[in-house]
Amino acid sequence: MNDILLKESLQHFQNLLRLKTINPPGDEIIAIQYISEILKKEGIDFQVIESAPGRANLVARLKSQNPEAPPLLLSSHVDVVPVDEKKWKYPPFEAQIQEGCVWGRGAIDMKHMAVYCMMALIETKRKNLPLKRDLIWAAVADEEAGGDFGSKFLAENHPELIRAEYALNESGAFTIHSGSKRFYPIQIGEKGFVWFKIKAFSEGGHGSMPHGPHGSNSIVNLAEVIQKIHKKYLPRHEHPVAESFILSLASGLAFPASLFLKGITKPSYGDLFLKLLPDREAAKFFIAILHNTACPTMLEAGQKINVIPSEAAVLVDGRVLPGSSREEFLKEVRALIGPDYEIEIMKESAGVETSSDTPAFRTLKKVIEEKDPGSEAIPYIIAGFTDATHYHKLGIKTYGFSPVKLPKDIVFSKLYHNHNERIPLDGFYWGLETFLEAVKRLSSA
Repeated sequence: MNDILLKESLQHFQNLLRLKTINPPGDEIIAIQYISEILKKEGIDFQVIESAPGRANLVARLKSQNPEAPPLLLSSHVDVVPVDEKKWKYPPFEAQIQEGCVWGRGAIDMKHMAVYCMMALIETKRKNLPLKRDLIWAAVADEEAGGDFGSKFLAENHPELIRAEYALNESGAFTIHSGSKRFYPIQIGEKGFVWFKIKAFSEGGHGSMPHGPHGSNSIVNLAEVIQKIHKKYLPRHEHPVAESFILSLASGLAFPASLFLKGITKPSYGDLFLKLLPDREAAKFFIAILHNTACPTMLEAGQKINVIPSEAAVLVDGRVLPGSSREEFLKEVRALIGPDYEIEIMKESAGVETSSDTPAFRTLKKVIEEKDPGSEAIPYIIAGFTDATHYHKLGIKTYGFSPVKLPKDIVFSKLYHNHNERIPLDGFYWGLETFLEAVKRLSSA
């Protein structure tokens, strides 16, 4: 890849990182305006669709000579999560290059992918590559809050703009070092979510007259249910993709993963994972993709310090494996907390999964393994959600493929939504080259 293209791509990347598209409130339109100016100069057709004031999406398309062929969709979101600037080593919106990395909120999640997608269209247009299918890029808003103003809005209101056979999306094709081995997980599935509220009740009263150890206090009752959720895992699920992924990574590590997956140490295997696996982040991820999970994240209780509230609530981030239903999940939660609490569903979305037995997946795997000889690309599922959940509803086979080559001392899972988000400069260049090659093979005649 020529140095001019790399320099141009880096400049776009840094410019996008400097735009504060923090969600909430979003304000993605400032990134979409920047992208629009670039595409205009390149003569690439696009549409900007605002789902709400300031919440903008862009859909660009390069047409092929074969309009009957199902398109390839490239997808990237341009919103980012909030930051605590005091905890950053370098400012999160200056896109500084320090210590061999580009630092900034969105460096990994996922403005690098926005640049990959943009440069894929630009290179295809500049080189006049013959396309065997239309090539689409959707730069969307609001992924970090569930996609209501982004991919969900497009899928429900403008499906004709993004409908495709395959989509390349985020959360895949980054380096995982496991012992002496290197793996690149390609996402084929993701957990759904059930965000819900657990309510505890009691008599109200004056704070100067506690109800005592034999009375009832909604806050104390709520504390008991939070402890129940925190201290015990929901039942383990047997998921073949998750289990195959764990066994692949464990082949490079000195711990008996097969024992856990066979259930030999089933009563306490989650805690043993955490004790035996050297990388605690990996252990937590392994546990997450073998269970439905429920994590308390917010509290609601009381309006005045001298009033005992008659109602208190905890907001819980529930994640549900593909193939598991909301009803099954809530049954697991109810069995854990007991019958004395009210559960209110706030928002939900089902988990999704795409087969890895497709020509597109085999192409992605081949490209990765060519670009990093000796590595292995493997399918996996993620514990969170992405825009794939909304593309899935249109029948689009979606893969997480936003390549980044990482050294051993930089762990992908510790970068996104965290302080000091960054991407190695050479890893960004490698990822760009890898992505462009994959898109070329999937879309060009």
